Amino acid sequence: MATEGFGTKWTFTADADLSTKQFYFGSYTGASKIDIVTTSGTPKVAGVIQNKASANKGVDVMLWGISKVFAASNLTAGDIVGATASGTAQIITSGTGGSAYHAKGQVLRGSSASGFATVVLAATPWLS
Repeated sequence: MATEGFGTKWTFTADADLSTKQFYFGSYTGASKIDIVTTSGTPKVAGVIQNKASANKGVDVMLWGISKVFAASNLTAGDIVGATASGTAQIITSGTGGSAYHAKGQVLRGSSASGFATVVLAATPWLS
């Protein structure tokens, strides 16, 4: 069962309707604006969306700390994860997506695909 813990959240403005994207990775789209990640391995991952926000409303994003995240595939404790092109969590290795691939955290409690994993979000923006 995925859980949440201590961390830092910040409120941004939702750049789109994120009401079905709670616990997806969000990325910066402009000054104080967030949308789900739309490019796999993007360096602009802000963190994990924490609430169900409508467009142009406040969206809380966990920047670092312990958060639930929606899994794209099976995730196991210890896996290093980053965002898919749809904002879900995927396993990252140094060879994924080129010479540098942007990781956002490490799995604490795993999940099956389309489930919720517990991830510790890190301030380090990439794995190379």
